[in-house]
This record gives sequence, structure tokens and C-alpha cells, in this order.
Amino acid sequence: MPSSFIPRVSPINNIRSSRLIEKPVAFLKRPGLAFASFSSLLPYNLIRIAGRTPLWILIFLVYASVANATGLNNTPLYSKVTIIVANNVTGLGDKTIVGFNPNSTDTFNPVYDANKLQGETNRETLYTLNGGQWMSINTLPYEATTDTVAMGFEPGSSGTFVMSFTGLNSFDSTSYVYLEDKQTHIIHNLRNGDYTFTSAVTDSPERFLLHFTPPVIITATDSGCLPANTLSIVQPGAAYWNYTLIDSGTDFIVTGVLNQSQPATIQANPGTYMLTLTDTGNYQVTKTFQVVSGPQTTIAAFQLSADSVETGQNIILLGTDTGIISNQWNFGNGILGTGADTTIIYNTPGDYTISLTVTNQAGCLSTTTQNIVVMPAKATEVTKVSVNISPDIRSYDSKIYVTFPTSQAADASIVVYNMLGQVISNEHFQGCIYEKDMENTSPAYLLVTVNENGRLFSKELFINNK
Repeated sequence: MPSSFIPRVSPINNIRSSRLIEKPVAFLKRPGLAFASFSSLLPYNLIRIAGRTPLWILIFLVYASVANATGLNNTPLYSKVTIIVANNVTGLGDKTIVGFNPNSTDTFNPVYDANKLQGETNRETLYTLNGGQWMSINTLPYEATTDTVAMGFEPGSSGTFVMSFTGLNSFDSTSYVYLEDKQTHIIHNLRNGDYTFTSAVTDSPERFLLHFTPPVIITATDSGCLPANTLSIVQPGAAYWNYTLIDSGTDFIVTGVLNQSQPATIQANPGTYMLTLTDTGNYQVTKTFQVVSGPQTTIAAFQLSADSVETGQNIILLGTDTGIISNQWNFGNGILGTGADTTIIYNTPGDYTISLTVTNQAGCLSTTTQNIVVMPAKATEVTKVSVNISPDIRSYDSKIYVTFPTSQAADASIVVYNMLGQVISNEHFQGCIYEKDMENTSPAYLLVTVNENGRLFSKELFINNK
């Protein structure tokens, strides 16, 4: 027998030559083993083989275990399930571990995996398979790429056995782990507790399969310039859910079916959400998560000094510049304009649609429109009308506007008072549209008086200086 091999089982005069394993791998592994403690693996294997293993091999195995004990705690599994089988009468048994770690591989990985030695002929041996190798610890990359793991069992002697499972809480609550008994055709959900079965030494050892389903994946995509974020809920694998999504105010409710062929795509504003998933067996999972990034939309808006004018009459258009880097006007008569505020004069009667498109700092656009009616001017009545019509006095943000209804430039004195009667501004104005920026004035009510050729007008305005 080559010196680089040791017998996997059996007494010296009864070696099973087909079950040999290299010394370095044995049932142990190299530093970096992703397992809780070497002591939880060592007793099972040493006790099972001690009765028929030369003393020098046992000393080697113990030494190798102690030498690698530090590495056993360095890299914990992301999720793992420990399967323990025990004889109902003797209480003797064995265990194996299946785990998932994205740093591992589909094949044997000495950093994360460990081989399994067979026990004595009358002792139980439980193992999983990876590339034809018996595994004591079998670490795979991800449930989505490895959804089935073969598991073998040799009972040692016929009897009734109980299989128990620990570590299920390390899996996502939406992940299923099933045990398939190919001999009895039973599918057992590991979350439902122990599994009891009978086994004879003549049964096929390749009896069981472990099935894993990947967890629900929840992602939120930044909406950018859309009104809300896009929330994506995906269930890979075979799981089937009925879901309910509620926001923190419990006033946003969406229900539906979630499975591999029916993902959920929902428009959701920033906030906290609660997702409740219920399967066909009434197993229920609740997940709470936050949608953080918010929409960066903008809303275009503007005011008109009048919605019905005559040809030749000046119209004031007041937009907004809060968070806006571009204002594009279309006056509906082939003329374009820019700026938050502007004016327009129509020389041809008709109905016109004025549009404003704004762009904010995030590059999001918004467009709004308003209609205006332009009527023919009545020149013979202009003087009479202007005598009886008061100037239009109004404010917008930090500015005061006075629009005179005359077709010719007005000649007026315009005085602005605060509520204490103090004069803030006193100006003589000639023209059609007076504009005064009160940006250095705190938000307050002001009194504006206009004296036009002996006619006195006044109006109280609120200045909202942001």
C-alpha cells in the first residue's frame, strides 16, 4: 500500500481497498475551516473510527486537529444547517454540515470543506456528496446556484432513526430547506422539526436529498426624475408567496402573488415599509425595510398678470427660480424666452398657449402651460378706459409689481411703507410696468401707494423674501 494513503475504514486484515483516502485530508482540513469549533467535529469522527484505527493515526489526527484549531474560528459560514442522526435505541449517531459562503466554490475547497471518514461497520455514517467525495462539512457558494445537495446515510445496523436539524436561523426567513427521502418519497420541511425514519443495512446509502431555495431579494432603484422610486421584490427558486406591502403610515397597501415567474415592481416614495409574505402552508414571514433615496423631481409653475388682454398690452409672467437652473418659455406666437420672470406683448388677436419648461440641478424637467386670450385693441376708448381702471398692484416672492393699464407710459410716484408707517421706498416712475425688488426686507406686510396724476391708489402686500 502506498505510504501516502491510509485505510478509510476497517481492521488491518479486512481493508476495503475501494475506500481509501489521502492522509492530509482525512476527515479534517487546513486552516480557515469555516466551522464553529474543531471539538464539535473531532469526537464524532474519532469515536467512530477509534476502535479500528492504529494508535499512530489517532495521534496524527488529534495533532492535526489541535494545530488547526485556530483556523476553525477564522471564517464563519454565512448560513449553515447541521444535520444530526441518532439511533432511537442506542442513541449513537453522526452528523454532517451543509453551509453557504460566497467565498467558497462548488467543488472541494480546503479552506471551507472537510472530508468524512466512514465509521465502523456497526456505526452510523452521515455525509453529503461533493464531486463524488464524502463530506463532513460541505460549503457551497450560494443557494441560488446550488439548490440540491445529495446526502448519504449508512445505518451500521437496522433500526429506527431520528434526524434533527440546527442552524436554520442562520438562513434568511424566506429560504426553505427541505429533506427529500427518496426511499419513502417524503418531502420534509426542516423548519417543521425532526424527521423519523427506519433504515436497514441493505438500503441504498444514497437515500436523501437536501433542497434549498434562495431568499427573497428586495431592491430599490433611485427614481431619478420620476415621481417615485422603483421597488423590486424578486423570489428566485421554487418558493410561492402571497404578499402584502404596507408603508409606515399603513395607508399604502399593495397585495399580490410573488414567485419566480411573478416578481413585484412597485413605485414607492422614501420611507419605511413592512412586507408580509405568506406561503400556501400559512408559514408567514415579515420583513421591514427602508427606501432611502428620494425622487428629485421639479414642478414648473408660473403666474400671468392677466388671462385676457388686448393687442399691444404688456403681460407679466412670473416663474420661480428655486432650485431651477433653466427656464424656457414658449409664448405660442413663435417667440421664445428665458429667465424666471419675463414679459410679452401680442400684436395679433387670438388664443395663445404659453408654456414654461424648467430644469433643476438634477437635470429633471417639468413643463406647464396656460392659455391667454388676446383681443383687438379699441383705440377710441383707450383714454376713457385708462381713466377708470386702477393700476394692478401685486407681489411675488420678494418683488413688488405695479402694472399701469394705459397704452402710454404712466407718470406716477410710488411709495412703500412698513406696518409702522415708515417709508421704505419713495420713487418717481415713468413707464408701464414698475418692478421693485425688496430682497433686503424681512418677510412682512407692506403698504404700497401709487399717485398717478392726482389719482391715489394703495394696496397692502405680503413680501415673502426667501
